Amino acid sequence: MLVVHGTWAYGAPVVWAEDSGPPPQAPPRRGRPSRAPRPHPFAAQPGALADALADGLSGSRARDLPRKAVDDEITLHLPSTAGGPLGSPELPSQPVAADGAASAAGPPSLAAWRVPVLVFEPAVALEVLAALADLAPADIVAAASVGYLAAVARFADDLATRGRVLPALAAEEGGYAARWRPVLSAADARHARELAAAMPPSCRALADTGLVGTGAGAAPGPLLADMLDVLSDASVRTRLAGPLLPARRGRRPARIDVAERMLLALAGPQPVIEMTDAADERAARDLAAAFADWLSSAARPTDSVRTCFRLVEPHADETGITTEAAEVPVAGAESSDTWRVEFSLQSAEDPSLMLPAADVWSGAGYGWLAGGLLPHAGHPEEELLAGLGTAARLFPALDGALREAAPAQVTLDTAGALDFLRDTGSLLSAAGFGVLMPDWARRGRLGLLDFTALARVVVDEDEAVEPQVQLGRQCGKVARLAVPVDARGGQVSAPQHHVGSLLENVEYIALAILAA
Repeated sequence: MLVVHGTWAYGAPVVWAEDSGPPPQAPPRRGRPSRAPRPHPFAAQPGALADALADGLSGSRARDLPRKAVDDEITLHLPSTAGGPLGSPELPSQPVAADGAASAAGPPSLAAWRVPVLVFEPAVALEVLAALADLAPADIVAAASVGYLAAVARFADDLATRGRVLPALAAEEGGYAARWRPVLSAADARHARELAAAMPPSCRALADTGLVGTGAGAAPGPLLADMLDVLSDASVRTRLAGPLLPARRGRRPARIDVAERMLLALAGPQPVIEMTDAADERAARDLAAAFADWLSSAARPTDSVRTCFRLVEPHADETGITTEAAEVPVAGAESSDTWRVEFSLQSAEDPSLMLPAADVWSGAGYGWLAGGLLPHAGHPEEELLAGLGTAARLFPALDGALREAAPAQVTLDTAGALDFLRDTGSLLSAAGFGVLMPDWARRGRLGLLDFTALARVVVDEDEAVEPQVQLGRQCGKVARLAVPVDARGGQVSAPQHHVGSLLENVEYIALAILAA
């Protein structure tokens, strides 16, 4: 029987296994005492482990992946006694010392052991780890660490699916590399904290991870961040069908600038960008700094409060209950009905706690908010204005409201309400803002949605170059690039949460990189 464990080593998921077959005790040391790690006495050899995993996964699409994994050996700090490492709880028999006494007779402590492992490419991590975690216990038993790594891989894949990633130019060994980095919303950050708190000790048993603040017994946060960085990057690359730029026509220029090479590396299998001279180094440093600023501005601190937008339909009283039959707004229909989008501050931990913008400006009813702001946060008025200013990039109708002394709401006509229902609300929600829709809008779908991504590079004096996405039917007027979401046509039928997904965002990111 094999008990399979997972861990994270040097930027890749690895698995190893305890074998109940070999004598479960470490051979005695001979000669002078040494602190050098000894081989794990009952760890399965890579070849045998790969064959066993391939047989166990014979009914899944991942059946061939174990034999394609790379053999390696790493040093893990594992609970041990004088007789050798302790077996995991899933192992049917525990190690015994040579004299027959239980090896756990002495107090256990962490000791270093050399363990043979199988190293998997991050791109196949989700598939192989999920298949292993779903195995029914038999000759192979997956330990909790395998299921944990599968959960992290699913989370990273979900971030990529929702487009919660931005490009980065990272300084690495051998030069600069074009990477995709995850951007966590408030809800994503909470989930990440829960994952970090739940990390099994065996996932961070590696003696030296090469990361600052990590290693055996260290806090799990930096290690989880490295997992999400690597797995999100791999997940994005598997989704990109081809280069972000069209093929060049004519003669290839003698020199290709760093920005263009970065675009090619973001979608290619090789992320490292070769620096040919000092000019490339300077350009790479400037580009890396610009993208670091962009990433830092997008990854806003996960405050305890966030700005919330509530769409209120016509004929709704102060409680938000509709007093007349409401209909889904139809673009182009003439109507004098006025829709409102009301602003408020909302607790990120408990979304039911809200403070309307009018109360924020009057200073009344702070209640839960008084003790809810984090130490680094500003006054409630500053938090609300900062949120509205950031959201204005996705919701241009806020520009007028921000010119008021105490903005509390913005009014929309029927066409504007339809845009908010179809596009803007989803974009705001994906960016981490609170969005409240009428009950009937949350229950159903609005039919065929016309999703056409329009890129426009926005240059601000005080900020790095950033792309602003506008979704709508008037794209053709100022479009520099129009890309249908569905290659077969401009209309797709999709749930609202699919708006702003990865494939809708990649093309305008390409424009931003070239403009930088």
